[in-house]
Amino acid sequence: MRPRRKPIAGLIQGDRKTCAIILDCGNKLGIDEAPTCLMIRPTGDRLSLLSANDEGIARIERLYAEVFACTTCIGVTGCQITADPDRVRRRVLARALNSKVFVIGQALSKNSQRKSGLPYVLANGRLSQTGRKLDAFLGSFGYTIDPNSERWYAYSSDLIQHYPGKDKDGDRRPTIAERDNCSAWLRRELELVRPKVVILLGELPSRDFLSRYGLDRSCLAKVPWGCSFECDIAGWEFAAFVMPHFSYRFRANFVEAVRLETAQRIWHHLYSI
Repeated sequence: MRPRRKPIAGLIQGDRKTCAIILDCGNKLGIDEAPTCLMIRPTGDRLSLLSANDEGIARIERLYAEVFACTTCIGVTGCQITADPDRVRRRVLARALNSKVFVIGQALSKNSQRKSGLPYVLANGRLSQTGRKLDAFLGSFGYTIDPNSERWYAYSSDLIQHYPGKDKDGDRRPTIAERDNCSAWLRRELELVRPKVVILLGELPSRDFLSRYGLDRSCLAKVPWGCSFECDIAGWEFAAFVMPHFSYRFRANFVEAVRLETAQRIWHHLYSI
């Protein structure tokens, strides 16, 4: 069944091409009333409203260097992380610092950021299979995870900044100690970017993140897919949306319906007043 069309009244700031992208996304999501477009002259990156300042770039570069050099989880009780000679340092994309959307997964995957330095991007420069699915979802409200796309770039990070290795069911779930050790890195990223929307991919990222920053922590035992939660970091408030990870392969019809409804909610949250 096609979702009921939802009226929206709001404001988009951007160049003509940006506005066209956002309005087209709203139309495809079944949103009737388009927000007003306020045209501005683009500066720097053509889809960025503000150029990331030099201080912000320097801070994120320092952060990535610290993360890459960190060995806190190696060889200590409660952690199973091992030295990883194939892992490369994360690359800085200046336009990511302007993002109003922040995606959070569980950990580095084996073959993408770990080897390319960019989230969901393989060493050959192409998006991974999961990255392509995520990119299609982000594109429904004007964002992308593809560094070569002209859409707004969504910042992305993970609960832990290492590849955890495999277990019998796929990638190993990070331990509590590993997540605690990496939580300071993630918080610093959030404070640098200050997004309006956080997208939590999967059960573990959802429960872990909401246990730290959610204002309502009453439903953490089983976090309902598609719901949004108000969050707070030192007085700065934002919305977190809970979603199945894009590597999830079960209950396809249900998951697709959840993603469509969540995309509508995110569009509304980003572009309505």
